[in-house]
Amino acid sequence: TTWDELDRYVDSGLKGPGRKVLLTKTILSPSLQRVIGGFCRTNDVEHLTVDAISHGAVREAARIHSGKDVFPSYEFKAATMVVSVGADFLGTWGDSSYYEDEWVQTRLPELENMSRLRVFESVMSLTGTNSDYRTMVKPSEQGKVLVAMHELLSQGMQNQFASGPIATGIENAVYDLKKAGSKALVVSGVNDVHAQLLVADINHLLGAEGSTVKYGSNRLFQGDDRAFNTLVKDMNEGIVGTLIMLDVNPAYNALDKEAFRTGLTKVKTTVCMNGMADETGARCKAIAPVPHWLESWGDLSIDGKRVDLVQPTIH
Repeated sequence: TTWDELDRYVDSGLKGPGRKVLLTKTILSPSLQRVIGGFCRTNDVEHLTVDAISHGAVREAARIHSGKDVFPSYEFKAATMVVSVGADFLGTWGDSSYYEDEWVQTRLPELENMSRLRVFESVMSLTGTNSDYRTMVKPSEQGKVLVAMHELLSQGMQNQFASGPIATGIENAVYDLKKAGSKALVVSGVNDVHAQLLVADINHLLGAEGSTVKYGSNRLFQGDDRAFNTLVKDMNEGIVGTLIMLDVNPAYNALDKEAFRTGLTKVKTTVCMNGMADETGARCKAIAPVPHWLESWGDLSIDGKRVDLVQPTIH
């Protein structure tokens, strides 16, 4: 086909009936955000965000706890005691590359107060292998670990685990956290709002807010799981008329990818703007290829204050 034919196809879809949705990953580029805003206003299009690895519960809990729609900024460099419950912050969780650089600065033996790390996890992770104390728990027990920690901090006793290695690990962790006070930090990879609210309140009880946890203007992980689930439901009910996707692959990484794939066949106009014909692109009626991120110019702003330029590394 040609770009002119593609333009006519998209224009026809935008003028047709049904919901019109632009689905993207988290956009950190101010210039791209401006372009998307103008496109959506001009064509009456909704902009929805979905991330391949969801951190939606962390962001929603932060909104409920602090009143700000942000992703918490975890300052590992300021922490002398860190407890992780299922959060591989040195490997795959959150802004791991930033956390790693901050955390190693506190792990120098020559420091007077070298930080310590306690980990509760179900499988061996990079964070777990670097911990001082590691306690194995079942995935179903991670939420109970957070409840027990909160109970010990707020009530002085916990009712989640009888005596044993897990109970002992929790008691020792809470003792260390209380000793560290405002320099303590608790993180969790449990993608559940109630669990993340416990994490937020634990850090609050420790006095860590403003020290190791900050609710500023972090724009990471803007994916809205509930809005995406509603989109998939509407797709399957024939309510969505046009779906344009930019740099996302929900046919591969959506929690219920089969529901998304089925719904996609019921949308009249489907356009995928990815760098390759991946699982989502291969199922769309039109593919508009975009340059690889390593050969693209761009900009990004994580905190809304500083803008960094992105330059290509491939000619």
